[in-house]
Amino acid sequence: MSKVVTSYKQFPLQLWDRIEISVSRGDRKGMYVARVEDIGHDSLKATRPDFIGGYKLLTGPVDVMVSFMRPDAMYQFTARLRAIANSRTEQVELYNPGEIKRVQRRNFVRINRSLELKYRLVKKAGAESLTGESGWINSCTENISAGGMLMKANDGIQVDDLLLMRIEIREAITPGLVIARCVRLVEKEDLIYAGVAYIIREELPRHFSRSEIAELPEGVDRFDRLCQNKLVQSIFTEQIKERQKGLI
Repeated sequence: MSKVVTSYKQFPLQLWDRIEISVSRGDRKGMYVARVEDIGHDSLKATRPDFIGGYKLLTGPVDVMVSFMRPDAMYQFTARLRAIANSRTEQVELYNPGEIKRVQRRNFVRINRSLELKYRLVKKAGAESLTGESGWINSCTENISAGGMLMKANDGIQVDDLLLMRIEIREAITPGLVIARCVRLVEKEDLIYAGVAYIIREELPRHFSRSEIAELPEGVDRFDRLCQNKLVQSIFTEQIKERQKGLI
């Protein structure tokens, strides 16, 4: 289903949301990621896009495709991108928004991969404080992406619960401990799967107080924006390889 919008104020976007920006020129394509920094009526400002794969085609004012994720799906819209003159923070501006479209889940940059992991509950949905330290639960992933994963879970997990996960997706990319939020629950063949979204260091204050962050295990703050961008690159590269093999 498509939705016609007339301004960025009507987009389901929030400050600091992660967006993917693709630029195409002929049969070449460049992929970038950025974060939303300001939402106006006629334009949207974002951090300087970080290159993650393909060809470096982001030069000068250019038409781009912008993608962002919500728990139910991925959404896309076209826009015009230009650098903001005299911007000390190297911001870019997205203007002339096009029609917003819902993209099917099968088009997500997501790789089917079974990886062993351990998780434990850190904070229940709606709770005002951290949950007392609980034991680790063994699990495994159904698939992974740069924004999260689908993993086996027990029936005690609820949407918006915050979890601590111990996993090595890539030793050089992802630290062993990552905080994640449960965004959906799926039942398959009498098993429960939780779709979780990673919480990077910059987003921790949205979910925890300053004192709670100090109580979190050492190492969770190492999963930052740069670390996530490297994971994006890794997933993007794996997807290209699997497409070349005809697997997806």
